[in-house]
Amino acid sequence: MTPYTLSDPIRPPSSPSRLLAADPALRVPRVVAELSSGRVLSTELAQGRPLSRCQDLPQLQRDLLCSLLLRLCLRELFEFRFLQSDANAANFLFDPRQQRLTLLDFGSCCSFEPQFTDHYIEVRRPISAP
Repeated sequence: MTPYTLSDPIRPPSSPSRLLAADPALRVPRVVAELSSGRVLSTELAQGRPLSRCQDLPQLQRDLLCSLLLRLCLRELFEFRFLQSDANAANFLFDPRQQRLTLLDFGSCCSFEPQFTDHYIEVRRPISAP
């Protein structure tokens, strides 16, 4: 596992927005380069509710939100091998109208070697076999 922070010169192999570009339900705000620097990352304004304000949503929308969070976590770990390690409620916005989860703050992330994640895939395989 290789942790990094925004102050580190090491960056992930692909930006989170590129990794999630094909998934319309998961979004990373566009970076505003002219307002960013080596220490400050500025992005476009994102729409949605913080997760801490989603408990009053109808059950179907909460189910969707949980499904999106789980899908994101599994994709980060097993597909991208790159995980947002400060995944607190303030780092996500849920837009019920768009049925979209927006990810914020990639200041603390970890990357994983295939040898690490592949073991978990092998453990899961017999459990999910038909």
